[in-house]
Amino acid sequence: MLGRGSLRNTAIAFLCSAIVAGLLGACGHAPRPSVRYVFLQDKSESVWNAAFTDRCQAAFGQVAADAAATRGSLTVETVDQNPLVDSGTPVDVSFAPPASIADNPAYADPWLRALQSDAANKMAATLKSPPTASGTDLFDAMLLADRVFRRPASSSAAANTLVVCSDMLNVSAVANFNAFDFGSKADQALLEELAQDRLLPSWKDLNVRVLVVGGGTNTNGQTTASRLLEVQRFWTAYFRQVGTTLVGWNSTLPPGEGG
Repeated sequence: MLGRGSLRNTAIAFLCSAIVAGLLGACGHAPRPSVRYVFLQDKSESVWNAAFTDRCQAAFGQVAADAAATRGSLTVETVDQNPLVDSGTPVDVSFAPPASIADNPAYADPWLRALQSDAANKMAATLKSPPTASGTDLFDAMLLADRVFRRPASSSAAANTLVVCSDMLNVSAVANFNAFDFGSKADQALLEELAQDRLLPSWKDLNVRVLVVGGGTNTNGQTTASRLLEVQRFWTAYFRQVGTTLVGWNSTLPPGEGG
């Protein structure tokens, strides 16, 4: 039979164990981020030049800063002629600090800066690597982004931002925008074909905003201004069809527009 002192010591030991377990649990489980950022990086030959990759690196830095500021998540997927199979994911990071440091800027801020630096280095290495293909299947890339947006969320009001660094010239078996006969009827027919083949994501139930970095950029020196405008009109209709809005179509990302 345990004496009063032994019982007291046992109770204290049990209480201490519970406290330690609680602290370890808090340290080990960071809150899920409620804001998602997806960055699609075109890795085709049509955008392989220093000026374009520099622009993408700058845009990525801004998106990473916004993701860190909102303590969201950031995923980078590379896009070639078969992104659903060949895509690399050079960056996939949550900027939600562990609960043990989340409310302490002295610890949380350096932790966030380290993550940003690591992500920037990985992105720089990705951009420096040679292109992996001549084609660009942007339609499959949107399905790839949809997979990320469909990850379990911390709340039903999760916000999502898609940034696409590409000239937006789709070159795949579905459509070759270098030779496509654009126009309202042709554009609608292509959208209907994509829907029939289940190649259109549905973002009507998600809060997704889309920004394009490099859209309308004549990266190959051969695309006419009128065709680039036709490409923009198509993608505007595309994003309206999937239930979101194209809020930016620029060669650079405007300040404060990363998220």
